[in-house]
Amino acid sequence: EGCKMILLYDKKYACPNCKSNFTTKKPLSSKLRVEKVESDNHKIYKGVNPYHYEINICPHCGYAFGENANKRLNIQKTEKIIQYLLNIKDFTRLTGERTHEDGLRTLKLGLYIAQLIEEPYYVKAGLSLKIAWLYREQGNIEGEMNYLKLSYDNYKKCYINEDFEAIGYKRYFMLYTLAELSRRLNYYEDAKRWYAELFAERNVPRITMNAARDLWIEFKEERKSSAHFETQKGA
Repeated sequence: EGCKMILLYDKKYACPNCKSNFTTKKPLSSKLRVEKVESDNHKIYKGVNPYHYEINICPHCGYAFGENANKRLNIQKTEKIIQYLLNIKDFTRLTGERTHEDGLRTLKLGLYIAQLIEEPYYVKAGLSLKIAWLYREQGNIEGEMNYLKLSYDNYKKCYINEDFEAIGYKRYFMLYTLAELSRRLNYYEDAKRWYAELFAERNVPRITMNAARDLWIEFKEERKSSAHFETQKGA
């Protein structure tokens, strides 16, 4: 327990909603240990999991926000979140050390607020993806798939409607993410489209291009063999 607390530090925030100052635990980035990185960029950590601490919860009013959140709330946005704040329970302890369940709950609260006040698609896409990853870590396939789908829908809207390069997202990263999520969701036609766009793109790092080619070939082969199996079964 004590050892785990050494991996966390106190960070100060001002709540965008009630303007109160508070401190919350955050993981020391120098102490994070990545064991494995999956094909959709999910990092599996040994020890402290930073995804659990992604969203800040104000201990005074219960408002949930991340680093990319809209820091200025207008009257219309504040009115939308009042009902939410009246219903949220047991939020005062979420500034300390967090469990996996706390991590899931706080990310969901962050996503709920982001949807309520119409944050940009890239914010909602990133939060949905992290929720999917935490469900994957639990072995909850249904939860993972639901949030992968939500993430994919938001990334697609971001790609079509938002200036994602202005926030530091490279075009190849967006195409790779869309291809990878559609592959994981078994959306064959969508995956085909995104991989084709990615393979036509210039300036894609070789490691990304090679990984994408391998994943696409594997996906096509799996598709073929499962179609063959279905045909045999029906014969």
